[in-house]
Amino acid sequence: MTMSVPAARVTILIGSGDLWRHRPLSGEIVRRARAAGLNGASVLHGVGGFGASCTIHKTRLFSLVNEQSIEIVIHDGA
Repeated sequence: MTMSVPAARVTILIGSGDLWRHRPLSGEIVRRARAAGLNGASVLHGVGGFGASCTIHKTRLFSLVNEQSIEIVIHDGA
């Protein structure tokens, strides 16, 4: 038996320093996803990567500036 269930998945990529009204943007996105009644959301912190600026970001143990990439995955389905 095969079941077909409509589902949606959204991936949002932001930086760890991105803020919304002086709070982390990732927390605000997750809060709004929950308030909208979606099934779930996950926040994943990257250890390395690069973006449009082509600057490589990676986690450093004793760095004063530690801009990590953050992936927010929101999913919803019946």
